[in-house]
Amino acid sequence: MDSSQLTISGFLSRAVTLYADRKVYTHGVADLGSTTYRAIGARVDRLAHTLDSLGVRRGDRVATLAWNHQRHLELYLALPAMGAVLHTVNVRLGVDQIREILRHAGSVALFVDPDLVPVAAEAAAGLASPPRLVVNTSVAPADLPPGWIVYEELLRVAPAGPYDFPDNIVETEPAALCYSSATTGRPKGVVYSHRALYMHTTALCMADTWALSESDTVLPIVPMFHVNAWGIPFAAVWMGSTIVLPGPAPKAADIVGLMREHDVTFSAAVPTVWSDVFGVFERDGKLPNSLRMVVSGGAPLPESLLTRADRLGVPLVHSYGMTEAAPLVLVNHRKRHLLALDERASVTSRLRQGLPVPGLDLTVIRDDAPVPWDDTNSGELVLSGPWVAESYLDDERSRQAFRGGRYHSGDVAKVDDEGYVTIVDRQSDMIKSGGEWISSVDLENALMTHDSVSGATVIGVPHERWDERPIAFVVLTDAVTDDQLHTHLQERVPRWWLPDQIIQVSELPLTSVGKYDKKRLREQWHTRRPGSVGAAG
Repeated sequence: MDSSQLTISGFLSRAVTLYADRKVYTHGVADLGSTTYRAIGARVDRLAHTLDSLGVRRGDRVATLAWNHQRHLELYLALPAMGAVLHTVNVRLGVDQIREILRHAGSVALFVDPDLVPVAAEAAAGLASPPRLVVNTSVAPADLPPGWIVYEELLRVAPAGPYDFPDNIVETEPAALCYSSATTGRPKGVVYSHRALYMHTTALCMADTWALSESDTVLPIVPMFHVNAWGIPFAAVWMGSTIVLPGPAPKAADIVGLMREHDVTFSAAVPTVWSDVFGVFERDGKLPNSLRMVVSGGAPLPESLLTRADRLGVPLVHSYGMTEAAPLVLVNHRKRHLLALDERASVTSRLRQGLPVPGLDLTVIRDDAPVPWDDTNSGELVLSGPWVAESYLDDERSRQAFRGGRYHSGDVAKVDDEGYVTIVDRQSDMIKSGGEWISSVDLENALMTHDSVSGATVIGVPHERWDERPIAFVVLTDAVTDDQLHTHLQERVPRWWLPDQIIQVSELPLTSVGKYDKKRLREQWHTRRPGSVGAAG
């Protein structure tokens, strides 16, 4: 029997061997631009020598606080190949959260982008055993604190020859570490083995998922600190795709410019990003004709966004994942007989999160039994598979989430007769009113179908009679009254679902991964309106 180990160590070597002159572009970083897999291969060798000199050893966790650029990609490739663990840290977290994550992970080094040095320095200063600190640049910023090292200076003094990467890494060894976005409670760490990432990367290249290949030019807008940019960098390198890295916090106009400049074929981001990008397309009427797939994930896909995509001719595909699954779980790949559906039925079907990715065992259960595939009965999404975690890192919450060899997601879902899964809500976001459940997601989607609503989110607030009632927060593009919105909703949801209040805001707060921050909205609501709200409408 073949004893080959499924590790991600060979991803770069394949690209260097077969696609040496294929391009990797970085935008938005002054001292980076265009390079090749051949050049990245040589730099990764030097980086590995550098990591050795910093004392990084097999099994050590090395953190990054960085945007999407070439140096971050080099760390993606060097660390797992050495047997170390890539630990990406969300740059949008606060100092206290970053400090706690670094402490909990025990990361021995931290690679930081120049604009994030103040946050990183403050976070590291509060640690009993602070990591070695490296700034991702070629020239030290004038205000760089003492003790920091410059990335390119390290590479300049590193040996130029090939690095002797270990050839005995076992597939069950850890390769990467990510922490959840912590919409509730403190972040939870998830460790991914080499085997998990190898299998997940394979899944991203399947024809019925995202079909990533060497013919693609890939633009990962989703940040590299968010569940390894959904695994896209690993897949793009392994396949030898051209990669376009957008740099720090690109704006919609920047993204559109990159798509046009590089003939991008594949890109992925959260719905709020695509809404802004589509706005650019709508204003100038120039859609890149190279796009073959645009993935929307990280939050439910509003019908209004899908409708805009269809009108523009954007090939938008809904996908769903989670930190605990590296992250891909569902992709709305269209079964061939469903391509003949009429427009209304097609939109309804494409709004679902999708079919389980091959390799995953996924069930929706209620009272420990699978729910019928009737698109009505709902239950908790439970899953297992080769890239699904088995526990959190040193966290007592593992006992509740991982039971019976499966991960209990806390997401409420339903399944239609074709096997397409719809995420109804998070269990924690469902609103129980008068003993019945209201889906905040369904209410949000109904609000978003109004032409004047550009953003909407719904929370449940305490009510002395009904237990909880929904409150909606909306961002409007044109003037519209609450009565008009209620009338619009009455055509789409049960009357008793109608929000007790619709609050107009200029913008909605976002979490560190681009989802609407319901936790913050609840806190703000209870601060301004303590106790229960008024009578139900």
